[in-house]
Amino acid sequence: MRNLEGTASVLMFESRQRTADVACPYCRGKVEICELANKQLKDIPVWQGISQELCFLCHRYRCTKCGRKHTEEIPLQHPGTRITERAATWIQTLLLNQMTIRGVQQITGIHWETIRRIHVQLMTQMLQAHRKELRAEHGRLFRPHGKGRSFLCREVG
Repeated sequence: MRNLEGTASVLMFESRQRTADVACPYCRGKVEICELANKQLKDIPVWQGISQELCFLCHRYRCTKCGRKHTEEIPLQHPGTRITERAATWIQTLLLNQMTIRGVQQITGIHWETIRRIHVQLMTQMLQAHRKELRAEHGRLFRPHGKGRSFLCREVG
């Protein structure tokens, strides 16, 4: 579906999940539908200059045991954001190619704070991988010598 100006495209999805198949994530009790929720996720644009959104009509449940409410999960959603996994991967690719957060925002139309959070996640993953490589390299260069705490340095090369 497109808007009248031709600047946005929206795909709509409706939940077909049965209430009997859902349990409360907090106490595992039975749930009932208390309302319908409408979640919109930004996605990669299909055509240049036309934003792409996915609209999900999903259930909001209330537990009959503990009374807490929750919304069913959307499988395409990147955790903690209102964008798809595909859009998050695209943003990561742009950031890995030295594009600025502002540049990514101008291309994608996604809020800069969302892009910044994805950038922080990406940097954290890269730092953890680098630390793991350093530990492995340190283990190859130095090995414990005898029962004491002294180390024998292996020759590299």
